[in-house]
Amino acid sequence: AELSQMPKTENEQAGPGEDERPSKKQATEPATAAGDGGKEKGANGSSAHRNPTVEANLKEALAGEDKSLYNYHMPAGEKGASDVTKTFNRDGVVVVPGFCSAEEVAGMKKRMQELIDAWDPSESKGSVFHTYGNKHINTNYFLDSAATTKFFLEPGAVDEKGEIRSDIPKGELINKVGHALHFLDPVFTAYAQSEKVKSLVRDLGYVDPVLPQSMYIFKQGKIGGEVTSHQDSSYLYTVPRQTCLGMWLALD
Repeated sequence: AELSQMPKTENEQAGPGEDERPSKKQATEPATAAGDGGKEKGANGSSAHRNPTVEANLKEALAGEDKSLYNYHMPAGEKGASDVTKTFNRDGVVVVPGFCSAEEVAGMKKRMQELIDAWDPSESKGSVFHTYGNKHINTNYFLDSAATTKFFLEPGAVDEKGEIRSDIPKGELINKVGHALHFLDPVFTAYAQSEKVKSLVRDLGYVDPVLPQSMYIFKQGKIGGEVTSHQDSSYLYTVPRQTCLGMWLALD
């Protein structure tokens, strides 16, 4: 699960209320995007790793469940497959508008601000992160983040000597926060392990999924580094086939 936040603007608008039915025409509504990690496509347009019997397994797994929320976010299409599933199988990526309410988004942003306020940047020295090689990152700091909450810095957050800059507000130094928010922090756990997330993943054909990591990603307006093309399945590698699924929620 990936959560992304853009720099705040004076004209920032809230998304639809919790009881409002989101409209595809609303430009400010939070949306989530699911992608298959850049996996190679088969000749039929579906992900090459998908099990041909997955629909039968999915039907059995969902038998007897309350699908009211499931059907709300994923309207049923032909042959019981949702429009979301069809788009994902065809394109390898799908956008679900209005996936979270404005209240949920505000709660996650508020909680992250609390974590930033309590964070001491000096504890993150050696944690510069970018997508074009990380030979300068502290290996133990990175590996330890799998079971705790760590702050990773933008390349522009440090000076030529590798010291953290003091001329930039600490909230603007951060590249991302991870990677155990989904089970350590109650606010982010509530989203990452919510029924709507489970329903979406099931709808995409996963019967027994595992959530290995979560990140809160910042898009810094002044020193934000470039995110180069990369494949998540190269890092979260599974066998006998690659089944990595990335879910990205836009907070702004």
